[in-house]
Amino acid sequence: MNQSRILMCVLLAVALFALAALATEDNLSGWAHTRWEGYTVEPSDALAEALHPDGGTVFIGTPWDGFHYGQDSKAAWSSLQDWMSLESVEVLEELVIADGNLVWGQLAITGTPGDEAQSTVLTVASALVFDSDGRIVAEDFIVLDGLESDSPAPMWDEPLDPEAYTHHLQENRTGMDLWWQNGLAVLLVGVRAPGTGWVSVGLDPDRRMQGADFVIGAVSNSELVIEDHHGHLPTGHRKDDHQDILAAGGEISDGEVTLQFVIPLHSGDPDDNTLVPGQSYAVLLAYHRTSTSFTVRHTQRGSTSITLDE
Repeated sequence: MNQSRILMCVLLAVALFALAALATEDNLSGWAHTRWEGYTVEPSDALAEALHPDGGTVFIGTPWDGFHYGQDSKAAWSSLQDWMSLESVEVLEELVIADGNLVWGQLAITGTPGDEAQSTVLTVASALVFDSDGRIVAEDFIVLDGLESDSPAPMWDEPLDPEAYTHHLQENRTGMDLWWQNGLAVLLVGVRAPGTGWVSVGLDPDRRMQGADFVIGAVSNSELVIEDHHGHLPTGHRKDDHQDILAAGGEISDGEVTLQFVIPLHSGDPDDNTLVPGQSYAVLLAYHRTSTSFTVRHTQRGSTSITLDE
């Protein structure tokens, strides 16, 4: 990690922790819509200049995947505009996490690739974190569909594609597989376990289960049930008052259960943990082989660690 990138991550972390001056939901939604509409009308330098001086944009599922800051952000947006003339944006879904100054949206963007005559529609997930003045601290631009890419983005409502995540490990004690990829605003996770019961991922515990930020889910009667929990005791967890899971999907196939989900790196919820790009975190993994009840004790549990990209 070079010194300039270390400094950028430190400044970004400071900006995320400094979101005490929160914007209103209406302001956040308005700023997000202005940004999304700007994709079709703003030149690349204007798109880059809308970022906080220490902010950045992450592209996932595009030919220029990666983290882009400063002049590099301008070059990345220029690459997007050279690749496709963006013509219209339709907001399909929107979720505002006011305590984290975050807006999550799913967009249908119509555009014409430079080497084609007909337009195409991209399905894009967008995560935006603003400061209290409306400047973009963090932006994740995730192309989910409509683009043939050598590095596809994770799609939580489709069967898990191992090639779509940048990182993978298998935890030895449980045999569970964990995939992950992060931007500057969100963490995308895939997990697979034996059986047909619930699975859980606990991030950044303090002591055993205590302090961990848990996502626990199960597929019951072909429907996904997923909850945001926190470890309130060394051997216990309970459901958060505020649910901060942005998107999720799951399935049972060949005797295994798979769960995929997206969570904010910083939700502002005191029951959630703030995750910083470039840092490493302990992870708790557990599953029940047959039960979909979240109150039934695990069949097996284990632990590992992950490092976020920066």
